Amino acid sequence: MTKLIVYTDGGSRGNPGIAGVGAVVYDQKGTKIKEIANYIGKATNNVAEYKAVIQILEELEGEYNNSSLEVRSDSQLLVKQLNGEYRVKNKRLKKLYDQIKKLVKEFVAVDFIHIPREENKEADLLANIAMDKREKKGWDLEKIIQELLAEKKKVNLSPKYQELITELAAKDEELKDEISFKEGVYYGILLANKFEID
Repeated sequence: MTKLIVYTDGGSRGNPGIAGVGAVVYDQKGTKIKEIANYIGKATNNVAEYKAVIQILEELEGEYNNSSLEVRSDSQLLVKQLNGEYRVKNKRLKKLYDQIKKLVKEFVAVDFIHIPREENKEADLLANIAMDKREKKGWDLEKIIQELLAEKKKVNLSPKYQELITELAAKDEELKDEISFKEGVYYGILLANKFEID
C-alpha cells in the first residue's frame, strides 16, 4: 500500500473575493507526483480551503485508490471540522464537508493533519499563483473600452461612465471570458448613453 503526503491551501483576496486553491502531492520517496493551482471564482477563505482538498482528492481518485493519504493543511478550522472536533454550522461548508467525506471513502485511509503555515509554503504559493493568473488575465479595461468606442463611433463614453464600468468590473469576479465581458461593456455603454441597439 502506498502512502501519499498531500499539502493543501486555499486563499481569498477580499474574503470573499478572488480565490484560488493550491495543492501538492508527494509519494513515500519524497517525489512530487501531482500539483494543482486553480482559480475558483469569488469565495471566502474557508470555502477555498475546502475546495483545495476536494480538487486534489478528485485528481487522485481512480489512479491512487489503493493509497492512504495524509492531508496536511494550515487551516485549523478545516482540520478540526474534518476530524469531527468542530461542528460544521455553515450551510455552504457543510455541502463541501459532505463532498470530502464521500471522496475519502475512495481511498484506503485519509488522515487530516494541521501544520504551521511555514510548513505549507508550496501549497500557499500555488494558491497565490492561481489568484495571480486571474488578476493578470490580460483584460485591460481601458483598452477594451477604446476598442469599443472605435468600433461604435456614435458611442461617446463620458469619464463618469468609464469609472462606473471600472467599479462594476472590479466587483465581478465571476467573469468567464473576454468576449462576454466586451459585450457587457458595450451594452452598458449604449444604455448609459441612451442609444438604441442596432
